[in-house]
Amino acid sequence: MKGTVLYEVKDEVAILTVDNPPVNPLSNGVRTGLYESLTKAEEDSAVKGVVLTGNGRAFIAGADISEFGGNAEGIGLNEVFEK
Repeated sequence: MKGTVLYEVKDEVAILTVDNPPVNPLSNGVRTGLYESLTKAEEDSAVKGVVLTGNGRAFIAGADISEFGGNAEGIGLNEVFEK
């Protein structure tokens, strides 16, 4: 699965870092990583807040065009937003 979301907790804040070079498109892997990381933060009673950031030159550049034209797989962006 393409795309990674790094997860760390500092001072009661979960930091989710999108790491999908070069411009962090919202691939299936990133959407899944965001969903799983948000679930993890939600279930951790020590986490009081969440920060979402991106590695590299762009926060999130948009959709992953390499996934266009295929069958939609995995977690949709709407599911991530509802989390």
